[in-house]
Amino acid sequence: GINAEYGRFAGERVVFHNDTIWRYLTSNRVPPSWEVTDQGLGNWVSDLSDKLWRLAKMVGGDTHSELSIGDRNSSSASDQVGGEDQTRLIYSLSTFHRPKHFLLSYLKDWAYTSGTSLSQVTFKVRVMSLTAATSTTGSEDTGLYLEGLELINGGWDFMQNLVYPTLPSAPPFPLPVILLTPISNELHQLEEGNTTKMECPVQARDGTHITSFSLPSSHASQQWGSAKPVLKII
Repeated sequence: GINAEYGRFAGERVVFHNDTIWRYLTSNRVPPSWEVTDQGLGNWVSDLSDKLWRLAKMVGGDTHSELSIGDRNSSSASDQVGGEDQTRLIYSLSTFHRPKHFLLSYLKDWAYTSGTSLSQVTFKVRVMSLTAATSTTGSEDTGLYLEGLELINGGWDFMQNLVYPTLPSAPPFPLPVILLTPISNELHQLEEGNTTKMECPVQARDGTHITSFSLPSSHASQQWGSAKPVLKII
C-alpha cells in the first residue's frame, strides 16, 4: 500500500523546517533549501506546489481546495465545504508527475491533523455510483476524488458494489469517480468485518507501481486464479 513507500518518499522530498523557512520568507528571501535541487523540472514543480500548500497552512490560508473539495478560484470555498452547494474537485492521477507522492501527501496531512501515526492510517476506497460520479455538486463525504482509472482483468458490479473477474480477452473496464477517505487501520478493519477484499495494484501507463487499493470482491483471492485485478491509470 501507500504507507510502504513512506520511507523512500520522505528521503526524496525537501525537508520543510517551519521556523527556518518562515524566517527566510519574512525577510523576503528565498529559503536555501528551495533553491538547491538536482531534480528534473517535473519533480521541482511538484515539490513547489507542495511547499506553497504548506505555506498556506502556516499562515492560516484555505487549503481545502488543494486537497479536498471546493472551488480553488473561489474565496468562499472553505464556507462551501460540507454544505449543500459545495463543488467537488476531482483529480486525475495522470496529471501528476509523481502520483504516489500526491496520495501520500494527502494521507500524511490527514494523519498529522488527526494526531495519528502515518503507519496507522490507510485509504478507504469507495467506487461512486454512476449518478453520483457524474454530479459535480452535492453533499458527499469529504475526501480525495479521483477519476481516470480502469480495471484490467475485472469489472465492477454497480448493483452489488463488487469487483468481479473477467476473461483475459475482455477489454478494460472504465471506472467512474472513486472516493478515497483517510481512516485509521483499526477503524477500517472494524468497518470491513468479513467482507471479501481484493488488493488491486494501481499502475501508471508504463506499468510503474503506484500503490494498491483494496476493493470488495465477488470472489475470494484464490478464485481469481493468476489474472488478478489491476487498476490502470488512463
